[in-house]
Order: sequence, then C-alpha cells, then structure tokens
Amino acid sequence: GAGRCPLAPGIYHAVPRSWCRRWRAYMRSGGDRPEAPTGDALLCDAHKLPLVPNHLDAYLRGGSPALFGGEEGEWLDRENRVVAEVLTEEEGAALGALWKDTHTSFSMKFALTTEGSHTDITWSTTPCRKCDAGHCGVDIAVRNRNRGRCKDY
Repeated sequence: GAGRCPLAPGIYHAVPRSWCRRWRAYMRSGGDRPEAPTGDALLCDAHKLPLVPNHLDAYLRGGSPALFGGEEGEWLDRENRVVAEVLTEEEGAALGALWKDTHTSFSMKFALTTEGSHTDITWSTTPCRKCDAGHCGVDIAVRNRNRGRCKDY
C-alpha cells in the first residue's frame, strides 16, 4: 500500500541530478562554475510542460522510502527520462542568488501540504499528463495516469 510522503510540508525544487553532480564537483575541486541550473531537461518535448520523473513521483506519493528507490545505477537511468534531486526552498533561493542576473526558472517548484494523513502536491506549473516521464528511449508515449490531486499554485 501507499505510504506517506517522507518530506515535511514546505516548498521544494526538483533539479536534474546531472546538474547537481556538476555543481558538487565544482564545489569540491573548483574550476569553471557550471552554468545556471535549468529545468529544461524536466520538460516534455511535445508540450514544454514539466514531466515528473517516475522515481520522484513514487517518493512524493509515499510509494518509495528513498528518492532513488534504493537504486543508483542503470535501472534508475533506464526507468526515468531524467533523474531529479529535491532541494529545499532555502537551497533553491541560495542557488538562485548566485545567478541573480540570469532570468531562468531552473527547477520544477512544488509545495507539499498535509491534511490529516493525506499529502497534497501542488506544482508551480501543472505537469504534462500526456507524455511519459520514463523510458528515455521513447520520444513520446501516451498513457493514462492517476496523478492524484494537483492544482496550480
């Protein structure tokens, strides 16, 4: 059965893991600072709307106790078009301040609110419900999803 979302209520950002890895390498070793993070990789090609990676969706809905589902390698990359990490609002604001002259929305922003035992996920932009967020070898796949309660915020 479905568990509870492991994150506390609040505002979060989903950022591509590939960018997070480049940022951590820069922080450890120096060199050229990565470009400002961008959420472009988290958009569907057909509609330019956010695609919630399968592993993130399972985590937020309480279906997985860990963001990466305990999987790190090939399986995670195969089952998700893009692998995302979650940053708190404070982490997102700190990163945004480093690129304050860059006008880019670098992440998918979402809010978590709880009502009793139910967690509501509210996306800053409603995710695409027509495209498949998994299977990176597939250009566009259509499938129905029960996405729970989503609303613009």
